Amino acid sequence: MDIVEKIKSSEKADVQFAYIAYRDHHANEEFCTKIYDFTSSSKNMREYISKHGAAGGGDGPEAVTAALFNAVNLPYRKNSIKIVVIIADAPPHGCTPSGDTYPNGDPNGHDPIQIANQMASKGIILYVVACEPTLSGYENAHDLMAGLSKITQGKYLPLTSAHLLPEVIIGGAQEEVALSKLEQEAVTKMEQLKKENPKAKEEDLIVKVASTMAKEGKTVKSSELDDIYGDYDASNINLIENNNENNISDLKAYHKQKKQVIQPQMMQQQKQQVQYKGGGGGGSASLSSAPQQSNKVIEKSIDSSHIQKVMKRSHNKSGK
Repeated sequence: MDIVEKIKSSEKADVQFAYIAYRDHHANEEFCTKIYDFTSSSKNMREYISKHGAAGGGDGPEAVTAALFNAVNLPYRKNSIKIVVIIADAPPHGCTPSGDTYPNGDPNGHDPIQIANQMASKGIILYVVACEPTLSGYENAHDLMAGLSKITQGKYLPLTSAHLLPEVIIGGAQEEVALSKLEQEAVTKMEQLKKENPKAKEEDLIVKVASTMAKEGKTVKSSELDDIYGDYDASNINLIENNNENNISDLKAYHKQKKQVIQPQMMQQQKQQVQYKGGGGGGSASLSSAPQQSNKVIEKSIDSSHIQKVMKRSHNKSGK
């Protein structure tokens, strides 16, 4: 059973999928992006994905921004749970200071950070599946892509093992469905507590709501990958998440302010070239074929981090 069927069967919901293949803006590319609109047919999805493998490329960075622009403008159903999963082994243009044909960013003028903010306002959750260690070989790439996911309260999932890809996509979808179902209940409880104590700080109310829902037996299944980075400075990622006026050029400025740019160092070193079928742009993603990295699905009681996440999403959608 493929990814599409597993998600549909596990959630017992009317699930639809769209697919965007992306490569680059170069004239020698067959296409920059190609959109396959929403379908509920797993057969159609298999056909879409089978048409595209990794190919082309040339300068490293790819049309990631163009793909995200297409994704934010898809015809989503109004009240649906909206999840975008992007698989990337290279950053968008304008991110890396050298070796980029379009150093000023997407040639059509789109900005990935602004697109992520648009996603957040539309209730679209972004999961970034990072093909490591290839992606982090590009300066700034890790911080930017992780920051994009955090803006939408999504996840950045670094993969060194290709066999984990179906697991993390299915696990992510299941987690987001569960959180979405809890969001309205959490918002209602927060509003009630604010009425009772209008001077209370939101962080204190979040703790109370989490405690109440945990006592009620509310749980969330979470998909957790083994850490591959170790101790890493996330200050740039946090700046991207918390400043709505950011654009991609700001990331370079943040790095310039530092005395030293710290690139993520892989804790696992064994690498092998693995072809990513239906992935992003040019070339192959460099992934470890050894099963060193693992993914665990853990069922947790609701805690403050869950409530904080759903409240941020609610604020994003309401424009607060």
